[in-house]
Amino acid sequence: MANSKGKFLLCYHDFSIDSAQIVFSNIQKIKSFTGKSFPVLVVPNTSNASSLKISEFSSMLKELENDNFELLLHGCTHHANLTQKRTLYGRFALSLTQNEAEFAGLSEKDSLESLNQAYQYWQNLDLKPPVGFVAPTWHANPFLKKQVLKKNIIFEERLKIISPTGKSIYSPVVSFAGIPSLTLPLAFAYGNLIMGSKIGVPRLALHPVDFPKLESKIFALIEKTIKLKKTVFYRDLF
Repeated sequence: MANSKGKFLLCYHDFSIDSAQIVFSNIQKIKSFTGKSFPVLVVPNTSNASSLKISEFSSMLKELENDNFELLLHGCTHHANLTQKRTLYGRFALSLTQNEAEFAGLSEKDSLESLNQAYQYWQNLDLKPPVGFVAPTWHANPFLKKQVLKKNIIFEERLKIISPTGKSIYSPVVSFAGIPSLTLPLAFAYGNLIMGSKIGVPRLALHPVDFPKLESKIFALIEKTIKLKKTVFYRDLF
């Protein structure tokens, strides 16, 4: 019997202008499988794109908005500006993530400037305000959470989701991006354990690199989880 109180977040990360076509196709495939829309995390950077490409990107995102997908801001460029000064932790985070942890270890000033730049890119795409903010790879700095919450949107950490008022929900994440092939069986075993847990609101964070390689295994995990829990949006959590 399905647990009527069980909830989980099915999320697709890294919808960027460079990956838009293939990601849009993957998102539609997942919706066709689940029968439901879900949160999509958008990298808003359009700095090196042509006007035509930006227009196409914006049109895809608006189509998702109109189809009841929930859009969140996922960093600014998803790649660190290596000219910015960082703490030792920030430099270590960059070494772990191939420089994707763009907010890791930044000063208060640089963190706010990067966040505001992300918002500017978002506004240029003519979208509704984002529901929340998720730092790429979840690595952040001591200032980012407060800066995001001041914008009256949800902030996500690796193990928590935090409302604009500061209320938090425990939310462990399952992700297969960057997992070596030899350890994928362990990752899926962990995924089954977390997604079946009754503690908190687990997240299944999908990435472009998961498809098509892991598609069948991911769909099997989604199918199993949907029998136990219902998919929700971030906006439903608070």
